[in-house]
Amino acid sequence: MAPDLSLQFQTLTEPFLLLREIELHIRQLLKGKITAEDFCVLDGLPSQNREPQDGEDLTLGDYVKLLEHPQVWSKLKLRIDRVVLTKLLDEVRKIRNEVMHFDPDPMTADQLDTLKRAVHLLQEVFGLVPHATV
Repeated sequence: MAPDLSLQFQTLTEPFLLLREIELHIRQLLKGKITAEDFCVLDGLPSQNREPQDGEDLTLGDYVKLLEHPQVWSKLKLRIDRVVLTKLLDEVRKIRNEVMHFDPDPMTADQLDTLKRAVHLLQEVFGLVPHATV
């Protein structure tokens, strides 16, 4: 019975943990590289009925929009295809909305795989990010 409970707990919490890790990676990628002026690319989005002060004020959808914009993308100096990353993150955004709004349908294996692929890709991206030399 205990293993069943443990498995059920993992099934329920894993999507939340993966989503948190994805958002933390994105914040880390953007930290120190974007400015308040970059938020102008978000004008007109429904989530922008408030003035973001920094990257932590943004939604996952905002992150995707920022990364889609060439002005912001060029600041990141990532050696990865922008379209591939933003498409994957937009899939994550849709899954996140279902998870956070407690969709009664259980998460599919494909959705969980998408979250895991996004985590893995972002972990790989951190290995590709140019680091400042001291």
